[in-house]
Amino acid sequence: MALPSSPPLLCEDPPSSPPQLPTLGDVSFIGAASRKRLHSDYGSLSSDPLFSEDVSELDFNGDDDQPKPKKLFKGPWWDVARRPRQSLRKSMMKKESFRNVDSGVWMGSDGSDDSLLSDGIKAKPVVRDEHKRERQQPAWQNDPEAFAARIVLGCLEHGKETVDLSGIGLTAISNETLRPLHQMIKHAHDDLTLPPSEDLFGPLTPSIQLFLYGNLLETLPAELFNLANVTVLSLRNNSLREIPSSVTRLSKLAELNIAGNQLENLPWELFSMLRSTDDVCKVSLRPNPFKVPRLSVQPGSPSRANTSTSGDDSNSSSIFRQLEERFIHGRQFLNGGDKDATPRKKRDSREQLIFLAPSRIRYMDSDSSVVRSVMSTNQHDENALETPVFQPQHPPTTQVSTTAPSLFELALRSAQISYDLRDVSSTLPGDTPPNVVRGLEEAAHGAEYGNERCSTCTKEFVIPRAEWVEYWFHGHEYYDLSEEKILPFKRKACSWECAQITPVGTAFA
Repeated sequence: MALPSSPPLLCEDPPSSPPQLPTLGDVSFIGAASRKRLHSDYGSLSSDPLFSEDVSELDFNGDDDQPKPKKLFKGPWWDVARRPRQSLRKSMMKKESFRNVDSGVWMGSDGSDDSLLSDGIKAKPVVRDEHKRERQQPAWQNDPEAFAARIVLGCLEHGKETVDLSGIGLTAISNETLRPLHQMIKHAHDDLTLPPSEDLFGPLTPSIQLFLYGNLLETLPAELFNLANVTVLSLRNNSLREIPSSVTRLSKLAELNIAGNQLENLPWELFSMLRSTDDVCKVSLRPNPFKVPRLSVQPGSPSRANTSTSGDDSNSSSIFRQLEERFIHGRQFLNGGDKDATPRKKRDSREQLIFLAPSRIRYMDSDSSVVRSVMSTNQHDENALETPVFQPQHPPTTQVSTTAPSLFELALRSAQISYDLRDVSSTLPGDTPPNVVRGLEEAAHGAEYGNERCSTCTKEFVIPRAEWVEYWFHGHEYYDLSEEKILPFKRKACSWECAQITPVGTAFA
């Protein structure tokens, strides 16, 4: 077999460049299954391109044959998101839900949300404050205490410093309901659309505003006076008959409203709040049924009033004259002894506190029983704390006055430390003396709220040895002496030696 004389001929030279591909204009897509947008050639444009979402054949609603409206954005794609943050936030809040999209530019449309949801299902609106919605429902009618606890927990979760428990029919509120407020922390970023301020770099200690007005409260829980961060406390329009002296433990309190209750007198500790010249705390006291010397206007009398605490008109007139003399004496003391000093105008006037008179001092034995030897035989003298007295008062001579605590007082203090005195009256034998039961109840109250302090020497005590009421004028310089401007402050002393009445002529402004 003969071999070929030369190798076979090779194919022609390969082309120097690949064959020319068809342009986008030459390509026709068959079918409407693809919804991809066509790319445009922006190289030949001399102005900003016009971004739009072209209407394809599939962009039709199911109910009608009209295409969905599309939004147009003119300009470069990087300018689409350069709108003010506040307007963008508001427009997003109007949507029924927030969209979670990938990175890139989102050119939305009015109907683009429908493609993200299932058929016939709309997104539910976002509830930002769930406790507000619950607050509008009458759920408190069944269990006001449980409803109040939910509100407190809701405020704690959202960092809301305003705790509104008003008008929900509370007859009592427990310590457990208010105890979570100790854990409240103020949120640092309340509005992320604004630049940070200096307040965001401060402490996160909250300023709790607690509103309990419009309920049926007769007592207040001890935990309320342990909330050191309470700045506003509203207790108006309740059924309170007494304000505990531990209210002064709220050192950050800036506003206190106890009007519209059943208060007959005020604790002596509140006097320091009214006396403060720095306006640290604003206190609203009236209306309340305070027991004060009743002053009634006499027709045609230039002296304006007549005291009606007893049936004797001459005695009533004498009491009022002495009250007015002390009122004028105190005002002269504030004016530097000038008898002819005219009151200032309303806009320039100052609030004044002028001591008028005390009531009869009630001295008590070590077991809290009233010493009868200093009381007269008149049966109305049991309510002698309502009648002003102008003569000096001295302790009874049957016992020696001393500031040392009694053995019964020391035993009650020891019981507060060693035993749990809650519900102590139900656990005692039936033959327990009434004075012992009453002393243990006072010790239990002091263990929960804190023992009271002597209004003279500030020592703590469980059982007071003396108590009386002092009547003070409280008003501006242009006010005259009237019943509405007299406040009764109840004072208590740890011993007979500390039962010292405020000197006549004492006044503060």
